[in-house]
Amino acid sequence: MAVETSDEAGPPTSGAAPGAVASLGRLLDLSLRPARRLTWFGPSWALLCGAVASGGLGLSKLAVLRLLVAFVLAEPILGGVYRVTVFGLAHARLPGRVAPGPLGAETRLPRLPFTQPGSPSARLVTGLEALLARWAWPTWSLVRLSVLELGFLLLVASALALLLGEQVFAVTLASLAVALAQAWLWGRRGQESLGLLAVFDFSLPWLVGYFSFRPDPALAPGHWRALFAALGLYSLIYLACVGLRAGKPKGPGLIAIFTLQLVAAACLLAFGSPLLAVTEVLLLYGQAILAPALIKTDNRSWYLTETQYYLMGSLLATSLAVAT
Repeated sequence: MAVETSDEAGPPTSGAAPGAVASLGRLLDLSLRPARRLTWFGPSWALLCGAVASGGLGLSKLAVLRLLVAFVLAEPILGGVYRVTVFGLAHARLPGRVAPGPLGAETRLPRLPFTQPGSPSARLVTGLEALLARWAWPTWSLVRLSVLELGFLLLVASALALLLGEQVFAVTLASLAVALAQAWLWGRRGQESLGLLAVFDFSLPWLVGYFSFRPDPALAPGHWRALFAALGLYSLIYLACVGLRAGKPKGPGLIAIFTLQLVAAACLLAFGSPLLAVTEVLLLYGQAILAPALIKTDNRSWYLTETQYYLMGSLLATSLAVAT
């Protein structure tokens, strides 16, 4: 939901073309646009692999519809919740946003009687007006718009999650809790927690996909062990990838990515899937031969882009093993 404001002081205006007649009755305006991404190894693929791991994904019309609803929930809707919560509400708390144009009437303070221009009292009032202008117009406008947009997104998320089942609704509530925790940490430290980002972008979409097709939690203990082993290992792999992108040391990041995939291959072998375990090792070899170029050039975006399909294949192989 996008609401734009003009650069001049005045009431909010819509994003309509110049000369367009404003609607008299439309309540909300929803604007969707492609998000900037570095790889396909992210929420969408985690969602799909979670659905594969459930063992209930098929080609029926109902299965395709459930997958589409789960995708809309996990990508644009919950992604919008994260954006509004972390980059909307948290950023609105930060000072330093000067209102464009002249100061509005709400930032005008009364002058003391007989105050002369340039006197200490006049400078004090002027300073207070400037401080008020830094917060009153931009901050509370952002808060109002963010709260309105967040409420709308949560309403849609709740409706979609309830269509997919109670477990998906619980995962949706967990997503909101993670987003609020991230916003709180951002307000305190001025930066994101990579761990919470990995949980929101990978672990929770994987669970949305899984519970969308296997709502019955009555499973054998061995399946649950395989399920949480796969989810934990690849969440940590995603965290290592996010750390590389964020500028963390290359050595520990690469070691974590390679070691965790070797552990996943060993688990597949132990769970009786030797062919998928060999596939994991071959996909890992494809990533390993590109590692020297990363160490030499430090081009992390290039490395993550080039190795994304190996990681996606590795996650898919593990999900297939969990399903069987």
